[in-house]
Amino acid sequence: MIEGKYTTQVLISSARLKDTNASNLYQLLRQKISEKEDRYFEIGVDELKDELGLYTTKNKKKFYSYPLFKDLNKLVIKRSIETIKDTTEIKNISVEIIERKQRKATKLRFR
Repeated sequence: MIEGKYTTQVLISSARLKDTNASNLYQLLRQKISEKEDRYFEIGVDELKDELGLYTTKNKKKFYSYPLFKDLNKLVIKRSIETIKDTTEIKNISVEIIERKQRKATKLRFR
């Protein structure tokens, strides 16, 4: 039995996820949900991009991919969720926008 600060994952599920974004999101879901008793977590859009590795660095400055949330949602989040549902033991995932600043999505809740 492994003890300490480790994230529980189903190894077969992790290995089956060929898409990098889906694999990174799956690992984030398992990590965040295993940290607490609740079956949801909240995360800022930029923090999510950091966690998924959706940025490049040039001259010590970070440039995020998918500057428009609608593109991030369509091309990364929704596709990754469908892949996770089809491939892993997690069958019920939803995401909702819980905070906006000037009509721009800034915080999400994953359940």
